[in-house]
Amino acid sequence: MDRLALVIGADTVVYADEVLGKPADYQDALSTLLKLRNRTHLVMTAVALIELPALVEKTFTDTATVRFADYSMAEIDEYLHTDEPHDKAGSYAIQGAWGAQVVELVGDIETVIGLPYRRLKDYTGLLG
Repeated sequence: MDRLALVIGADTVVYADEVLGKPADYQDALSTLLKLRNRTHLVMTAVALIELPALVEKTFTDTATVRFADYSMAEIDEYLHTDEPHDKAGSYAIQGAWGAQVVELVGDIETVIGLPYRRLKDYTGLLG
């Protein structure tokens, strides 16, 4: 019986007039959250799969739109003093404390979190 292995890689970027990746430092995260305040931005997660041993490659990208509230400088500063935003595209984790700033989400929250599992499940037909 052949065994099947599935290698999955995913990465997420935020786009609002430019690509906003993971922040380099506090100032970069501050600049990003100021840019996203009271506006809509795109969140795109690209997924690549390789089925082994056949070396079948599949890729897809999923996109969601997020609109944030008009949050205050004090709210940004308080958030940036947590560990949460510093390794996240767009300087936030929607599944964490900053999720309270979301006014509107169009698309799959899992895309914003970083792995669109439902789409992955439908795409592969392999996951239970």
